[in-house]
Amino acid sequence: MEQSLSSLILTAGGVAGGLISIYKLGQILKPYVKRIFDSMFGTRKLLEQLNKRLEEIQKEVRPNGGSSMRDVINRVEAMILIQDQRQRAMVADAEHGIFEADASGRCTHVNRTYCRLVGRTPQELLGYGWINSVAAEDRERVDREWAQAIAEEREFESEYTAVTPDGEEKRVIARSVKMSDMNGRAIGYFGTVKPVQ
Repeated sequence: MEQSLSSLILTAGGVAGGLISIYKLGQILKPYVKRIFDSMFGTRKLLEQLNKRLEEIQKEVRPNGGSSMRDVINRVEAMILIQDQRQRAMVADAEHGIFEADASGRCTHVNRTYCRLVGRTPQELLGYGWINSVAAEDRERVDREWAQAIAEEREFESEYTAVTPDGEEKRVIARSVKMSDMNGRAIGYFGTVKPVQ
């Protein structure tokens, strides 16, 4: 019994010593643990703030019947579409041939007057098809001048002979101006083609 009591005292002493060591280690690590905890709590708080802001943004990009950012964008897009349709209707039978091209110089729209002037359909003139309405003797020069104007993002002007598929020739002058974005970069070109008087 004496031996088991002394074993018990030794064991209790060992446990107490271990607990004291753990306590001392805890005291040493306490500032580091606090920093880690504060960092984790700060990160959690930051994540909560980000999630709240994300929810606010998601509300703005969903239509809500009139006042969300998405509703405003939808109204602006609808107005732009209507304005574009009005302009196309107004220029369809304008006195002069009218064309539009994208920033790379590909023809994207022509009016009926331009089609009548060169005796071709819109489909034949779109893309780079319009160059086929330029007489063979002027074609290379006009193509080069157009490409250079596009590369330099500047206005274009060229006088040349237009030819219809049945061989009728007309001297015309083509002019275009650059349409720019808010940074001044070309987003397309708007131009006219009309007979030389």
